[in-house]
Amino acid sequence: MVDVSIVLIGYNDALRLPRALASLQTQSLHAIEIIAVDDCSTDNSLEILRQAAQDDPRIRVEQLAVNSGGCSAPRNRGIGLAQGTYVMFCDSDDEFDRHACRNLFNAAEEMHADVVVGAAERIVTDSDGKTESKIWWPDLHSEVQTVGSLADLPELLYDTISVNKIYRRELLIQRSIDFPQGLLFEDQLFTLNVYLAAVCIGVIPEVVYRWHVDRSAASITQSRKELRNLKDRIEINRRMDLLLVHLPEIAFHKNVKFLKHEASLYLTTIFESDEESANSLEQELASYCQTIPVQAYEHVRPGLRVSLYYLLVGDHVNLMSALRFDKGGGVIDTVLGGSAGTQWVPDRGEILDRSAQWWLNVTDLHIPLIPFTRRKYRHVLETDGSIKTTDFLGDLGDSPQAQLVLTEHKTGDIFTAPMSLTKEVAGRLTWQVDWSNPELLQNRGLNSGEKGGVFVELTRGSEINRCEIEAPEKLPVASMNISAVASFSCADRIQFVRSHQGTLLWQAHGSSRSPGSLMRKVHRSRAGNPATRPQPFPVPTGRPVFTFAPQRITAFPTRMERFDTDAWIQEFGVRAYLLIPQESFTPAPGRARYAYRTYSESRRGQAISAADWVITDDPALLALPNAIAFQRDLGAARYLLAPIDQDAIVASTGLHARVRELIEGHES
Repeated sequence: MVDVSIVLIGYNDALRLPRALASLQTQSLHAIEIIAVDDCSTDNSLEILRQAAQDDPRIRVEQLAVNSGGCSAPRNRGIGLAQGTYVMFCDSDDEFDRHACRNLFNAAEEMHADVVVGAAERIVTDSDGKTESKIWWPDLHSEVQTVGSLADLPELLYDTISVNKIYRRELLIQRSIDFPQGLLFEDQLFTLNVYLAAVCIGVIPEVVYRWHVDRSAASITQSRKELRNLKDRIEINRRMDLLLVHLPEIAFHKNVKFLKHEASLYLTTIFESDEESANSLEQELASYCQTIPVQAYEHVRPGLRVSLYYLLVGDHVNLMSALRFDKGGGVIDTVLGGSAGTQWVPDRGEILDRSAQWWLNVTDLHIPLIPFTRRKYRHVLETDGSIKTTDFLGDLGDSPQAQLVLTEHKTGDIFTAPMSLTKEVAGRLTWQVDWSNPELLQNRGLNSGEKGGVFVELTRGSEINRCEIEAPEKLPVASMNISAVASFSCADRIQFVRSHQGTLLWQAHGSSRSPGSLMRKVHRSRAGNPATRPQPFPVPTGRPVFTFAPQRITAFPTRMERFDTDAWIQEFGVRAYLLIPQESFTPAPGRARYAYRTYSESRRGQAISAADWVITDDPALLALPNAIAFQRDLGAARYLLAPIDQDAIVASTGLHARVRELIEGHES
């Protein structure tokens, strides 16, 4: 008797196929069959499968007569040949966990489930061979769950890959559920059909599938720049919409998921594409997004909602501007309007029966509260060698101060060049750079081959802001002559280059042989090499600053608990600023860059000095007049901590109550 039929599919994947096949043959559940369906490969995949079948009678090999161009046809063939009580799927470039079949089969039997969803580990390998892994939709797999329908757990819509699940074969046959032919992203429609047909759906936390993603390899589903990729994704979603016509609640969750996940993915692709490619993707994506009811847009983050607005109104220029914020690391390339920077601009009119003011409201981002030192200004190198800056909050002052800074990767700041403001129009500043008069900051010469980044440094009072410079493909300034400050046998010029990300970089070249450079070398060898300019610890003005500075456990350099950063941000994010050690930081707090900053152990003293109040259980700090004694009960681990003489707050609720009092006193 066969408990589980595993359908393994592949095409021209002879290098990775043995790994996948081995993961199936070594399953801890033995009552399985492996149906290997080759999609008419032209390499030796078929030979590998046939040789394995000779050694393992559980393996059956099939080959399609012609290549199908996707995953649907081979999987459907496998379903038709399956004899097991349950069916599972595996792709040739991935692998099963050793206990995948056993864990899913046992869960299905115990739950009397038609489908059980296990966790998938997504392993991404970049072009340099480095790997990073994470669980696919981990919140869904935090515990064992059993539900009677998709409506009871709509989060299942976020996990529609077919390979981390076990399906009751009888359900697939009785309801004629198969994969749609000729379309990519076939998993989504197949899995939705199963969810809707199932009487019982189970979820388990165990990892059952290892999903390998190789960024350097071609993949039909990873090639989002291809128009066919987007068209297939949309066609699948249109078919899903038809299934959900009479299920409005599930349709709503599916639409929110599309906007948060799929639309966001393609907007990233648009942001990274040339204008011609981007325009065709924009038109296709906008045509489908216009069919999504506006209520779904209420549940996307503000930056994505602004980007979708410009997509829907067909404004490519301002779409790219919005995407610089949402996809480009928070760079703001518009002069914000409204009260205290609460409105994105410009306004292109109403869309989907909602005003532009609704679409473009970014109050929840609290942009004005982002500390000046952490703002992301957009600086653009123009074709005439000038630099344009967007003063998005209009608060750089009447006489803003700026200079160009060249930083060497290992030793820090190496050169500065003066910048002077020549024009200001509606928050757009134009600077003229003196590229011929660099000042050397370090008492040494540059060696040929040294390199680094180029930044605009803005100064406002005692605060400093640095941001990279966006460069055109053809650089208007090719090099900088530094022979006037070069040492003997050191580089005498700097060559500017454009990075793959489009930012301005530099590299030192040449070798100075002048008598003056020899004298400078002698002088510098006697003078030594002074330290680079100190940078003040960046904290915002106008809000009280709290520093969390717990005592360190000698035996365990990192703390054994985490500070509840999320709870702090939720209550005090717009009223206070938190400095927190990196090791005590909640790993993934809510997006609120204005609310906190982490500090390293080397900057602990600076963080304490910058604070209005210090939250601590360190006996060395409790004598400070601004200390707040706080020591959470860590169970047995508390014996590793030095005792404190005074009564300490032991619960986060008590700490928040005390902080609330202090903030109210500060505000009054």
